[in-house]
Amino acid sequence: MAEDRIWTPERLVLLVEAKTFEELHRIAEDILPLHEQPLGMLCGPISTGGEGSIGANIAIFEKTIAQLLAEGRRLFNQVPFEEPMHRIMGADDGYYRGPDQLLENFYLPIFESGVIKYFWFLPTWESSYGARWERRNAERLEIPYETLTAEWYERVKKA
Repeated sequence: MAEDRIWTPERLVLLVEAKTFEELHRIAEDILPLHEQPLGMLCGPISTGGEGSIGANIAIFEKTIAQLLAEGRRLFNQVPFEEPMHRIMGADDGYYRGPDQLLENFYLPIFESGVIKYFWFLPTWESSYGARWERRNAERLEIPYETLTAEWYERVKKA
């Protein structure tokens, strides 16, 4: 199974021990070449907007990613990074300076590397600060994208 090859026990330990977004980025940089190419990414609300809570938004992300994979799409699944990201954001060590720090230190280097060739946006993307940032950067970097239809999204939510 590809997930077993990607998420080795050593990498899972690194996720748990990471204290910065840069450390998380290095883990992502390590696993991205292990994915089948070309590689896309799902964008939409997680921390802000969407269904109104991180848990509900992550559940939608997981269902949507599963459906896109079932349709033969190849994706970088950022969900395993979410818990460490939120732990880092909530740490009382003075490191976290706001959402742009996460976006610029974790996601931007991935986007600028050229490894992500396509974005799928949830129809609720506009309710999310991070997804709006991702859309601007997709346009700036000329990475193709599409917004999933509301009908498709509702079908996935009910599945």
